[in-house]
Amino acid sequence: MANKRGAKTRLRRTSARADVRADELSQQEAAEGRTAEAATVAWMLCLMATVLAELSGVGIRLLMLTGSRSAFLPVISSVMLFTALVAGTLTLVLTLLVKRLRKRPVPAPIVVAAVAIGAVPIVACLLLAVAPR
Repeated sequence: MANKRGAKTRLRRTSARADVRADELSQQEAAEGRTAEAATVAWMLCLMATVLAELSGVGIRLLMLTGSRSAFLPVISSVMLFTALVAGTLTLVLTLLVKRLRKRPVPAPIVVAAVAIGAVPIVACLLLAVAPR
């Protein structure tokens, strides 16, 4: 009987210690993690805005190539390119910020994709500026 009681007491102590350690870790993650999580969410939102603006701009350019003669299509395409440029620049800046803030690193393929997506509007603007009209 004494052995069973001793084992139960040790089990309770071990369980209590594990609970305290888990609480300490969750408090540390919450204190550090709020800023990092907010930056990560902003980063992903900018990334998605960049993708949507790029796809919209490409779609409008393709519509212009089909022979549509609307006067608004070039304007809308330029607005989408500008939106992608601003969101892409923010994506690149937030990529650096998130890499510094997070304790757990972001997976490398996500970082590579974010940098590529953020750089596309910058390259597109440079190509459009150099291209003859």
